[in-house]
Amino acid sequence: MKKLIGTALCTLLVFTGTFAQVDPNAWCASDRMMQEAFKRQPELKDAYYASLLLQNSRTDNPLVAAGNKSNHHYRIPVVFHIIHQYGSENVSDSEVYTEMQVINDQFLGNDPDSVNLVDEFVNLHSNTNIEFVLASIDPDGNCTNGIDHIYSHETQAGDDFSKLNQWNRANYLNIWITDNLGVSGAAAYAYRPASTDGPGFWIDGIISNDAYVNGGDGNTLTHEIGHYLNLPHVFGDSDLINDGPTICNDDGIEDTPPTKGHLSCPNGYPASWITCSTQAIEDTLGTYTFDSIVPTSGMIDPTPVPVPQLSETDTTVGVIYNNFTAVGVGANPTTTGTFGFDGWDTGAANGETVYMNLTGNINTSKYYEFTITPEARQGLELDDIRFDVARDLEGPRTYSVRWSEDGYASNLPINTIANPDIFVDATNDIFFISADYDSTELGSVVEFGGLNFNSTAVLTFRIYAWNAEDATGDFIVDNVMVNGTFGFVEDVQNYMDYSNCNYHYSPGQAEVMHIALIEIAGQRNELVDSLTPIITGVDIQTLPQTDLTVPLCTPVADFDMRANSTSTRQVCVGESVSFEDHSWNAVIDSRDWIFEDGTMSGTPTNPLVIFSSPGWKDVTLTVTNTTGSSTETRENYVYVSPTWGDFTGPTSISLENGYGGWFLNNNYEDNWASYQLVTCIGINNASTTAFKLNNYKDVSNADFLNDDYFYNQRLGHTLDELVTPSFDLRNTSNITVTFDYAYATNATQTINLEEKLIIYYSRDCGKTWTPKTVTANGSPQPGGLDGSDLVTGGFAGNLDYTPVSSAEWRTASFTYSSTSADDHTRFKFAFEASDFASNLFIDNINVNGTLSLTSDEIALLDLNVYPNPTSAGSAINVSYTAQEEPVTFTLRDAQGKVVAEETITKTNAMVNQVLNGSENLRSACYFLEVAIGDHKTTRKVVVL
Repeated sequence: MKKLIGTALCTLLVFTGTFAQVDPNAWCASDRMMQEAFKRQPELKDAYYASLLLQNSRTDNPLVAAGNKSNHHYRIPVVFHIIHQYGSENVSDSEVYTEMQVINDQFLGNDPDSVNLVDEFVNLHSNTNIEFVLASIDPDGNCTNGIDHIYSHETQAGDDFSKLNQWNRANYLNIWITDNLGVSGAAAYAYRPASTDGPGFWIDGIISNDAYVNGGDGNTLTHEIGHYLNLPHVFGDSDLINDGPTICNDDGIEDTPPTKGHLSCPNGYPASWITCSTQAIEDTLGTYTFDSIVPTSGMIDPTPVPVPQLSETDTTVGVIYNNFTAVGVGANPTTTGTFGFDGWDTGAANGETVYMNLTGNINTSKYYEFTITPEARQGLELDDIRFDVARDLEGPRTYSVRWSEDGYASNLPINTIANPDIFVDATNDIFFISADYDSTELGSVVEFGGLNFNSTAVLTFRIYAWNAEDATGDFIVDNVMVNGTFGFVEDVQNYMDYSNCNYHYSPGQAEVMHIALIEIAGQRNELVDSLTPIITGVDIQTLPQTDLTVPLCTPVADFDMRANSTSTRQVCVGESVSFEDHSWNAVIDSRDWIFEDGTMSGTPTNPLVIFSSPGWKDVTLTVTNTTGSSTETRENYVYVSPTWGDFTGPTSISLENGYGGWFLNNNYEDNWASYQLVTCIGINNASTTAFKLNNYKDVSNADFLNDDYFYNQRLGHTLDELVTPSFDLRNTSNITVTFDYAYATNATQTINLEEKLIIYYSRDCGKTWTPKTVTANGSPQPGGLDGSDLVTGGFAGNLDYTPVSSAEWRTASFTYSSTSADDHTRFKFAFEASDFASNLFIDNINVNGTLSLTSDEIALLDLNVYPNPTSAGSAINVSYTAQEEPVTFTLRDAQGKVVAEETITKTNAMVNQVLNGSENLRSACYFLEVAIGDHKTTRKVVVL
């Protein structure tokens, strides 16, 4: 959770979510984040809506008024900031190039998926004439390929405070890529121009989860760039997740219809795409009434056709009817006020009441016809057609209804016949049973149902009649009605929806983006200023971009050490470990590695290295191409452990006698917070020593918006590790490890208490680590100490917390089961910070247990090595109780070289003597191997 950094800034409270792969239902958090910004800085909201009002009134803008938007081409410089910890989130340059090509295809109207656009939006597929180009010159005037790789724990946060190294937003579109995104369920977010004006400039840009860039996803960044250029969602400013998926809204752009917003592409086009602004077709003016029919009207009904509209107040026409037409029958109606003609084929005897006696067949050239067409960009969902029907004394005995959907091949099914004098056969032909009908008394309604028809195209219905008793007989229909709904087809396929079938921007949206680029809000107008291409180098770039960027820059050396696909800084002597070249900014022609005391094999890109001696090792990488080279040297980058234990069996590590220097401090980012030894702090009394993880930093005098200013907002997700010396526990059983700790927090709410202390063990010199279940305050914690189990000192008060009494200390413990592989086991105290973290203290690390009989020979020696630590130039003394066998002492330096070696042959006696060859030792750490028969132990000796 993020803390407020002052009333002058908008601070966003977010929480993290992890993505293993692209989620097709992931959504955009822009609206939510913008509203959060407005809550914390109301003046931004006022500026935002004032800017919208101005832009919506820009009809006098020469660019818009002249209608030449499509002829004006913009190029926007882009920089990608890849925030990473050397995992898959460290998106490669080639992936960025692919992503840029996809984005440009979509903005320039070349999206290959646009062939899937439905008819309503084929003509609303816009070339926005906005192009995006990776910068070639960075803000300092240096050559760049427009891709900035930054190692930082902020990749786990993925929020506004993760927007590291923002390049001047007046010249560059900044895009940050992180491993996680700080809004659960979201893929990315961006701010619209006016919401970042004033002191909010530092949050401007786009931030995205890396899963939506790896593989050239494209749609996600295209969507967010739309927001960046002032486009709302097609469903307006509603937050789809907060307001729910049933919300319909409008974006205020004329050629994008009201849209519900969809988390995925809905099935059932167009029925499920017209859920906004729907209206029943049979409502006002939706029925053929034939009021203007007279015996001289001719074969086309002169009555004004029905005009279904969206509502009584919205007269937008939704469905277009044509006039009812008679085809192949009499030239004029035989009735007034109804649609009735003679001239039908005969086939029934006078007064025939038996269906099987009919002799005629349907004549497909004689029918009544009408057409129904959705208005532009609207669709129909049809249920049934119904009408009144009658015949005169000589009229047709049978009729049916067909439609153009199947080429008039078969009769429509019949739902309802409300008249018992009508019979329907198996093919949906309808037969008048009664002998005669008076044309002044029409029969009851007949419903042709079960259509389940969804359409955005023209649809024609035909009513056929035959088997007349005489060619002069009439067939009459009235009150013809199509039942269903119509409405605007929602722009589900727009890049500004959440669906996963996005293929276009509309011309109206392109116009909005063009207007944004000539307005001052968010300094978007400066992005396309005439000097910007020169400042950023985009005037010399061409697309498509390839691995060989223009211009070719000097590479930046960068690398990582990995074991089992995990970053590590520790390895055993003689074991192989992998390094990976992560150099960036250019293609590389050659690589030159230097490993202190290391032997390299494999490829220069991913070398395998074996270190021959223990201790801290430097690593250097130089990368070169035709423009130059760069070198990265990391001192004490790798710790190489010997394969013996610093301590044997149960051990109590006193931090007062020099053993504190035997611990390893893993501060991966080389930042402020790290473990260090402090005195007058420990649990027992004011003179004792403890380890302090100094998370607190006084930033009260930090310059506005610099790194120190943001220290507390970027503390979350930092990882610091304290690694113990190694223990030979092969012959120790019933092991319990205990330690004392003290901790206070700056969190005032439980939801913000996210810090965690996790304990691990490693049997392979730190290449791999396994977590332990730790018991503190009486409760086992499988995931490490957190919450009330971690906090012993209460609220830290945002001060440099130090425990002042033993009441602020607590003892924690965990059990450990040793195996034959535990000859050099280490334990690790890993602290994962939150933005509310304070100082952590650790003291009195004890490995308790019972030595087994197999190590009695060593235990019976009662060995003492003294003084330890000792002074440079002094000799090392050993005292012990000799048993039945001689004892061999071998003294090695930190690189494993034998400095002194002596076998003392005395048996069954007290021995106290100087170790030969140990005189005049220089200041360093040494390891004394002690062997008696088949039993061995190792003691660490420090010479100051």
